Amino acid sequence: MMTYLFVAAAVVTSGLCGPLYKVVADRAAGKRATFLAPLFWFLPLAAVFGILASVNGEWQSLPGVLPPALLAGAAAATCAVALLFSMRRSSYAFAIILVNCSFVFPILLSYLLLHEETGWWQLVGMAIAVAAIVVLYAAPSEGKTPTVTVLITLAASLGNGLIDFAIKWQQFRTPGTAENLFFCVDYLFASLLCGIAALLMKADGISEKSGEKSRFLFSALGIGACNGLCFYCISRSAAEMNAAAQFVVITALSIVLSLVIGCYRFKTKLGKREWLGLLACAAAIVFQFLNL
Repeated sequence: MMTYLFVAAAVVTSGLCGPLYKVVADRAAGKRATFLAPLFWFLPLAAVFGILASVNGEWQSLPGVLPPALLAGAAAATCAVALLFSMRRSSYAFAIILVNCSFVFPILLSYLLLHEETGWWQLVGMAIAVAAIVVLYAAPSEGKTPTVTVLITLAASLGNGLIDFAIKWQQFRTPGTAENLFFCVDYLFASLLCGIAALLMKADGISEKSGEKSRFLFSALGIGACNGLCFYCISRSAAEMNAAAQFVVITALSIVLSLVIGCYRFKTKLGKREWLGLLACAAAIVFQFLNL
């Protein structure tokens, strides 16, 4: 029962992140601001999880936690920055659907490196969903998304997928322990990478329009709350579900929730490609349960 609650919480918080990212992306004017923006949620999360790790006496587990946590930190920084760039350059629906194709990475890596058992129908369903979405967005159409933007969005998708794999890897190395320490190191390293990158960029800032900074700050802190809770819930459910079922179900359902909220919030409509992408995600979910 608790596993289903953790999965449901991960879906809801992941779905809420999409619209918040869009608000932050529209207000982070310039490259340097885009690299600085994730610090507004990475640093508070690192502090919260660091305190919890200290209270629970988890720091002695640092050697076992460090490799997956560093991978997660690098992936988190990549995902956050690339997604902000993508949200500013492409349609909201495009970014949400393509980024959430990230489930392919933890599934394949868990199968190849952690030797986690995955049903063939689950792999087939995953492949169909990814192929359908890639074909849809590669097809010539009016208002086609530029190739550079597609590559940036795929980088965000890769980063998101590697975070999920790192969570699985951490559970494999230190099962059921040191989760708070893992996330503390993860977000600290992500903060360090974003901070260094920001220092190398030309100075720019947040939009100066009335009320824009407060909206930026509120949305950035909202991303922190949703992001932290989402990945914590994924970590807690990782031991009870295989990667195929866990990540496909969570990401596919979060796509639906993000699009519903985003279309209402930003007053946009889904086109034919978005609906077909959603159908591909629905097919992926169905295939996951054929081997469970």
